[in-house]
Amino acid sequence: MTTTLHRVLVLDSGLGGLSVLRDIIRLQPLHCSYLADNHFLPYGNKTAQQLQQRLQDLLHPLLQNGAFDAVVIACNTASTVALAHLRTAFGIPFVGVVPAIKTAAERTTNGRIGLLATAATVNGTYAQQLADSFASHCQLFKLAAPQLVQMAEGKLQGEAVDISELHQLVAPLLESGIDTGILGCTHFPWLREELQRIAPQVQWLDSGAAVARRLQSLLAETSPATRTTATPCFYHTGPAYQSTLTPLLQALNLRQSVSLESPVNGVTRADTAVKGCAAG
Repeated sequence: MTTTLHRVLVLDSGLGGLSVLRDIIRLQPLHCSYLADNHFLPYGNKTAQQLQQRLQDLLHPLLQNGAFDAVVIACNTASTVALAHLRTAFGIPFVGVVPAIKTAAERTTNGRIGLLATAATVNGTYAQQLADSFASHCQLFKLAAPQLVQMAEGKLQGEAVDISELHQLVAPLLESGIDTGILGCTHFPWLREELQRIAPQVQWLDSGAAVARRLQSLLAETSPATRTTATPCFYHTGPAYQSTLTPLLQALNLRQSVSLESPVNGVTRADTAVKGCAAG
């Protein structure tokens, strides 16, 4: 007897959200596809209105006819400004990510925690609200390091990480004496190995596992829709990715790559691509 799996779409502005996808499929078997919106990378410097419209346009053709049971917005910035809008627009479960400030506050031993993220997350009000609610007994140091997004993108495509440059970028946060660091962008867990080499005294946390548990809880409340067999897809906008990315995609069971054109008058290549890929 073949088990019908829930179908989930994970989305980010580039490859960073693959770190969340990795945590999701570690927790439970799912039929997961991924959308890398490389054309609009990074989301961290876009306005709330721009992100809401962009994500609605991208998702509209992909979510037709019940193609997915849930969507994970694997981006802190987009989750903060667009999640409520997308839930209203599509009427299916959406899961977002938030910085792991609560967990950091629980695990720190010296009361000094650091948030490493993009400018939108560092300067936004949501991170401060989390700190006020869950980390009032701690000192929270924040550092915007958008350059780490491209470092992570490069690493995933076979480029070496410049440890000296990375050290220089995160030095202001390390100099504050933190013992717990929050990776507040889904790209940053891909640099965890290098960050641990630079600062072995710091425990680096991300929210991927928490997102996976939240998704599991939501999906447990519904039965997956019955569909024909289809292949989980790696959708992307913008230029094609290098072949060096293929082993990682295959390890995440993303064995079919589909290029999406940017939405023009509400029509994208996803209208036809989704029929033979994720929707089945």
